[in-house]
Amino acid sequence: DIKNQRGTWGMYPITANVGSTSWETKLMTKKGGDFFIALKSDIRKKEELSVGDIISISFQLQVKPE
Repeated sequence: DIKNQRGTWGMYPITANVGSTSWETKLMTKKGGDFFIALKSDIRKKEELSVGDIISISFQLQVKPE
């Protein structure tokens, strides 16, 4: 259950992947229950991404020890 993994401020720790770049970040929630991942400028530069590009992001939830 993803709700059990929620961290501070309702954020979920994840490892995100875009292209050949991986980094640790947070999966965040918006009003209405949607989720989003912030894509930092250093990741956009490394992957040569521009506004309007369609990309695929994969991520893995960092599971808290029981």
